[in-house]
Amino acid sequence: NNFFPITQHFAERGKVNINFPGSHPISRWDTGRRQLTYIGVYGETIDFKDLSDSVQSTQMAEYVGADGELGAETFEVCGSPDEVGNDPAMGSRYVQYLESPQEYPHFTGYDQNKEYNEQGGMVHNSIALKAPDQLRQRMAWALSQIYVAAPTDGQSGELEEWVTYYDIFVRHAFGNLLDVLREVSYSPIMGRYLTYVGSASFASSGSTADENYAREIMQLFSIGLWELGLDGTAETDATGE
Repeated sequence: NNFFPITQHFAERGKVNINFPGSHPISRWDTGRRQLTYIGVYGETIDFKDLSDSVQSTQMAEYVGADGELGAETFEVCGSPDEVGNDPAMGSRYVQYLESPQEYPHFTGYDQNKEYNEQGGMVHNSIALKAPDQLRQRMAWALSQIYVAAPTDGQSGELEEWVTYYDIFVRHAFGNLLDVLREVSYSPIMGRYLTYVGSASFASSGSTADENYAREIMQLFSIGLWELGLDGTAETDATGE
């Protein structure tokens, strides 16, 4: 593998600090830092569980002393209701690629390596195009295009959260809109995207609550930006605008 020189130097010597040479122009740092995984600001205390997935390795856990046993009160849960564990006998290969098959040809084994941030798309495409309940899958896709969200603060790699969010629309494809809105409202994905995480009422915080999500519910997520008549057509002025 070809390593970025700074990270290779860092890894080979087991250092925990990187000193950027004063003789180098800052443009070199701006270009090269994209190859580094952001952990935190110098002097901060970082919880191991908050580290990026790319550095939450067994070796890193042992190095920082975070390889403790699970406590008696600790347990694991699946991300979505009714989600079941993987069947290892089925392997981890997906039939639908995000790029052309020529770039990523099939391997002969059960498992196939892919970039982590592409796995969500591969899971979705494989299910959406191959599942027997195609009407449900199409309804879920339509709902996901209405109640849209996007990664914030480098959250695109948190695959489980995004799969869980999409599952809201799969479960409620033929159900009640209130159930969709309830689960979307409680989703951390939407909470970060429309900035109401940590928001509180004026009575408890002394400041106005974040109304970003409420505005979207009343506009883009429902009636849209145009005033409509009772028959659903857009209201216009005397000039037709």
